[in-house]
Amino acid sequence: MISGIKSGNNYALNALHRTNKKQQDNFNQLSTGKRVTKGADDPLALTKIGKLVSDYKGLETSLAQTSSAQDTVNIASGGLSSVLENLQNLRTVALQAADDNASSSDRRAFETYKAETLNQINATAGSVNNGSQNLLDGTYNNRNIQVGPNAGETVNIDIEAANTSALHLTDLDFSSASGAQSAIESIDQAIGNVLSSMSDLGSKSNRLDAAYESNQSKKESIASAKSEIEDLDYAKALTDAKALDFQKRAVISLLSTLNSSASTLSKLV
Repeated sequence: MISGIKSGNNYALNALHRTNKKQQDNFNQLSTGKRVTKGADDPLALTKIGKLVSDYKGLETSLAQTSSAQDTVNIASGGLSSVLENLQNLRTVALQAADDNASSSDRRAFETYKAETLNQINATAGSVNNGSQNLLDGTYNNRNIQVGPNAGETVNIDIEAANTSALHLTDLDFSSASGAQSAIESIDQAIGNVLSSMSDLGSKSNRLDAAYESNQSKKESIASAKSEIEDLDYAKALTDAKALDFQKRAVISLLSTLNSSASTLSKLV
């Protein structure tokens, strides 16, 4: 009889230990709002969550880099627009200088305007930057921007220099009609080069936008998938909590009964 009571007591103690552990797990889930808080909860789910977290962080990094690259492209494009406007204005004056009817005073004014405009172009090319990186002096070239979370997901950005030297505008001559004719050809070539650079940056901007939107969509999908695996079903967890509390009280009641019976038997013996 006493042996049976001891056996029942051990069973009840083990059951109480298991119930306490389940209650602790249930409490952790309710306090964190997470169904999976450690490997023992669901090893397979934890592995999936870990993979999703890695992918999510990779997308966050890619989004930040893509956004920074888009800022660079936008700033450079703005600088090139300014250079283009200067070149177009310079071409207008070159056309006036190409006219044989221009007076000597007109040509002095043309030369002054030319010098001021070329200085403005150089000032723009030397000052347009993103942070400490100059964008229009020819040093921002062949940059591979990581725009995705996986190897090889890059966009190459190469921004040509836009100063007067790179645009071959160093020998413009507005002092004579013939010199101005040659200058028009040089300016047209420079305008073509700037437009080509702007077109290339526009194409890269579109690719960056597409990459950003794609990564943002993937990020949202991953967050949803992670939530579906990880988040707690509160209604079920609360129901489990009540069941575990009832089970614990039942085990404690059984232990009390067994202990009382053992005490009574020991007195009789």
